Amino acid sequence: MKRPIYYAKINFKYRVLKNLRKVWKQDSIECFITTENLRELTSDDMVVGKICRSIKKKSNEIELIIKQTTVISQHGETNDRF
Repeated sequence: MKRPIYYAKINFKYRVLKNLRKVWKQDSIECFITTENLRELTSDDMVVGKICRSIKKKSNEIELIIKQTTVISQHGETNDRF
């Protein structure tokens, strides 16, 4: 099944689990995604890895909540591998 590829802005909030003061911080990132569903994005390892690289933390060190996605443009479709 082919899925569309979107270039989107992802708004998220995170907190570092190692710190004593666990303060939520907000940030955003622009990247390519294959779905607009927030539940699928939080379980997608590729998107979570890109977010972790942008905030310079490991995925097991943070708690992540994706709040919103805004599609900027659509760039074709994926292969039939999915």
